[in-house]
Amino acid sequence: MNTIKLYVIGCLIAPLFLASACKKDAKDPETIRTVFYQRADAHATTQETILPGIVAFNQEAKLSFKSGGVISDILVKEGQKVDKESLLAVIDNRDYQVQVRQAIAGKEGSIANQKAAEAQVEKAKSTLASSKSNYLRTEKLYLNNHVSLAEYENAKSQYESAKAALNTAKAQNKAALSQIQASNAQVSASQNQLDYTRLYAPSNGTVSQVLMEENEMVGAGIPVMVLSSQDDLVVKSVVPELWIDRIKHGKEVTIELSSLNKTTAGEIIEITPKTPTNTGYPIKVSFKDHTTGIKPGMSAKVKIPLEQASDPDHLIIIDTDAVSKDVDGHFVYVLDEEENDLFIARRRSVEVGTITKNGYIITEGLKNDELVITAGTRFLYDGMTVKIQEAANN
Repeated sequence: MNTIKLYVIGCLIAPLFLASACKKDAKDPETIRTVFYQRADAHATTQETILPGIVAFNQEAKLSFKSGGVISDILVKEGQKVDKESLLAVIDNRDYQVQVRQAIAGKEGSIANQKAAEAQVEKAKSTLASSKSNYLRTEKLYLNNHVSLAEYENAKSQYESAKAALNTAKAQNKAALSQIQASNAQVSASQNQLDYTRLYAPSNGTVSQVLMEENEMVGAGIPVMVLSSQDDLVVKSVVPELWIDRIKHGKEVTIELSSLNKTTAGEIIEITPKTPTNTGYPIKVSFKDHTTGIKPGMSAKVKIPLEQASDPDHLIIIDTDAVSKDVDGHFVYVLDEEENDLFIARRRSVEVGTITKNGYIITEGLKNDELVITAGTRFLYDGMTVKIQEAANN
């Protein structure tokens, strides 16, 4: 009896085990994910860019001595306003004073030598006149046989010697005059060196930096301090290469000063060519309206309206969430349409430019009207089948 019961129970349970085993062996169909997307559209490019900047003086001059020496006095402090020709600093000038005195003494000696040479010229002229008169008189007497040939030759020789002596005296006087000119130049040069030991402000301004201290040795041409244009402030920023063709000199912009909670108008007054040490193109933006409280060193933002792009295909902007990055670089997933409203996600490498408030600028790798996945990319792989849903901002 018990055997019959066990047999019946086994027959009832066996199909259940078989059904369960069949379910485990059956493969679940792959879940098709739904992703959000946007259409790559060049017309979605921003017409404004925001650049970080810093408030600075428009003009800054690094001031230095033209003579080297030990700084004896620094007469100004950082932040001090000065007028043109104000004395800023002094070098110990005792050695230069000695040089000036020596040059003046040399000049006085040259003047004395020239006076002596000039006296020799006058004496030579007198001697020449006397010897000439004697020569002419002796020549007449010789022609009338009243003096000997020897006396005539002697008078002639004295006359020729007097002429040579005058020429020599004139040459010496000329050399003495040249020496005076050289002495004057030496005095002027040594006086300049003495004057160069005093550093003056070339214009009105503010001492923005003092780079040296008293009793320090400084060489000629080494900056001692920086003088900035007084009350002439600008915002300095750098424009990425991508935008430079869309920004022009004289363009009106908006300047935001977060520390003052102020917004004011500005104008691009200078665009500097790019150099190997710059990451972009340095610009200066002036303040069109007077705003109180602005100080050098304050951070600022410059909002610049952009000119129409000459090649909009290179200015496609997509959402930042659409761009991923791994060891191979930046990439996105582009949708290829399949059947039954399904799509294939294709991984594609892209070149990324500047990030804007609307997203990344894609400079290479995307074309107009391509569909790009913007959400759910972390779960994707190349060739994956997906369903799509358009992002709300599209």
